[in-house]
Amino acid sequence: MTLNTGALGVLLKSRGLHMPRTKYQRPEVYRWKGQGGEKFWKAEWRQYIEGRPKAKHRAATWPCAEYSKAEAQAQCDRMVREETDGGVRADGSLTVAQFWERVYWPIEKRNGTTNTRAAYESCWRVHVQPHIGRLELQAVTKNAIDCALGKIADMGLSRSMAERAFVIIRGIFEEALENDYITKNPARKVRIPICKAEGETRALTEPEAVRLLSKTFGRARLVWRILLATGARIGEVLALRRDDLTAGGIRIDQGSTRGKPGATKNRKVRYCPITEALLSEIEAWAAAHEFAPLFPSRVGGLLSRHGTILKTMLAESRTAAGIPDLTFRMARTTFATLFDGDIKDVQAILGHSTLDLTVGVYRRLNQERQLASVLELEARLVGKVVPIKRAESA
Repeated sequence: MTLNTGALGVLLKSRGLHMPRTKYQRPEVYRWKGQGGEKFWKAEWRQYIEGRPKAKHRAATWPCAEYSKAEAQAQCDRMVREETDGGVRADGSLTVAQFWERVYWPIEKRNGTTNTRAAYESCWRVHVQPHIGRLELQAVTKNAIDCALGKIADMGLSRSMAERAFVIIRGIFEEALENDYITKNPARKVRIPICKAEGETRALTEPEAVRLLSKTFGRARLVWRILLATGARIGEVLALRRDDLTAGGIRIDQGSTRGKPGATKNRKVRYCPITEALLSEIEAWAAAHEFAPLFPSRVGGLLSRHGTILKTMLAESRTAAGIPDLTFRMARTTFATLFDGDIKDVQAILGHSTLDLTVGVYRRLNQERQLASVLELEARLVGKVVPIKRAESA
């Protein structure tokens, strides 16, 4: 059999045009003269980038006065090896929106609860994507991020919204930097602008709390009793089941998110002690229906805090108790404020990870408690003072 070398050469040449060239490139350096007349060693090769149909042309030069041909070739080999040994290189020309959809959010959304995911998706859609979503990752600057956060401040929104947007932006570029899409994180030195002061959720006074419980009835009263006695979130109360009632209190291990069961905000289980009277009232309520949830919907599912039943309950409670600004979250703040025991116990019952969160966010100043403490201190001090006898006049 005779080997047709000419035909074989044509075949290999045509096949070579379609062979992958991601690896095994070894361009040779050659002498090249720059525009100023200076002589360089120059090399050219191709860089294959994910998402690009065509390879990117790459070139590098080394001054002939500083490098011999062998030294320039060694430098060239090192650069090519670094770019090709790792497979297809990440593409910094992806837009921020494409990176969010393809890389960042599919992984990051697994780490949050349903409410957290919804909050971050909304923040991305409203405050981040319109400003930097169309920009290429490698083209985003610190100024562009500052402007995006500044828009939030200009809209009169709170610092928490600006912080949430910053967390999203910083996370995107940290992930891009970690995976070699970019070489520098533009969000590294960004500072959150001055925003509108946060509105605090006030605590109910004792007379208001008493009036609320005396003016509501049935399911509404029992829900408010549990909220005020345990400091639980409304979603956690709506997710309570029969088997969450224990001898010593209530087990909180789930929350209701738009009528569906899910993990609690910190994904932990906690136990809240309650009185025998409240436990008996809850058991009597549960005995009146056959569903597993303590506060079921008409078909036995979980109620949603955004549904008509809860909205009506809140509106009627505001009117009956004469508290127009009443919210479910006020009950949690009220518990933290009026609880007169060890602050560490408050932290444990509320399920907070740090004491700073309990004291700084939920526990409000209580004037009655302050006055009682001042009176008690004054009584102790005055009781130890020795009266000064006045000298009798001559």
